[in-house]
Amino acid sequence: MLDRWLFIGIFVSVAAVFPLLPIVVARFLAPRKPNTIKLETYECGMETVGDTWVQFKVQYYIYALVFLMEIASATSPGSEPSPSWLPHSE
Repeated sequence: MLDRWLFIGIFVSVAAVFPLLPIVVARFLAPRKPNTIKLETYECGMETVGDTWVQFKVQYYIYALVFLMEIASATSPGSEPSPSWLPHSE
């Protein structure tokens, strides 16, 4: 019983460290040469015109959430729609 929990603990530890390790290593090894040009906001490689922060309507977020819920419900196991003319399998 303890061996199972040890395996799960090791698995969770590795699962937490594995994606974070490259981020931490890159943070220390990446070159840092900031200047004003690199810190400017740009859009598709071009200088922005006007305000760079644009507030989207809430309807776009609601539409995206409904879309994600539909994708999740369509891809979840056991949710395959069956036509009414097919015999139901129990």
